[in-house]
Amino acid sequence: MKLNKYSPFVIFISFISILVFCITKYDNKPAYKSPYNLSFDISNLRSVINGSRLTHQNERYVLHVFSSWCTVCTQNHHELLKLKSIDKIKIIGLIWQDSKENIEKMLQKSGNPYYDLIMAGEETIVNLGITGIPETFIIDENNRIILKISGTLTEGELRNAFYTADN
Repeated sequence: MKLNKYSPFVIFISFISILVFCITKYDNKPAYKSPYNLSFDISNLRSVINGSRLTHQNERYVLHVFSSWCTVCTQNHHELLKLKSIDKIKIIGLIWQDSKENIEKMLQKSGNPYYDLIMAGEETIVNLGITGIPETFIIDENNRIILKISGTLTEGELRNAFYTADN
């Protein structure tokens, strides 16, 4: 098969067209849209603070999975403090592979953005699909996970995701 002198140009234009199509197709999607719509019933879990069952008051909240030894969690912690002070959003902390004592030390030193704390059990971790931390979930009024954010976050991004997440 013989190539003419325009073949490289046609291949280049085809490649650019495909690239532009992919960029525009994915550019319009929400940054944090969760690929699933799982249910998460917090009422079956007990507070680390006072041992009582957690209650859900039919409102949207943030569930943040963290540990005191996690570097990225420490960065996120400062962002969560800003979020709580500005917007009064309910944030529930889910402690993963850490002790209550370590968490208490961390919160005394750095401040506490959490409305309540939960110790993560294996069943909870599996149900949420957590393989590493930090993980941040936005849970709606009907106990459905509507967004999942992995890794580093900023207070502005989280606030925007919290208020604009689809149901």
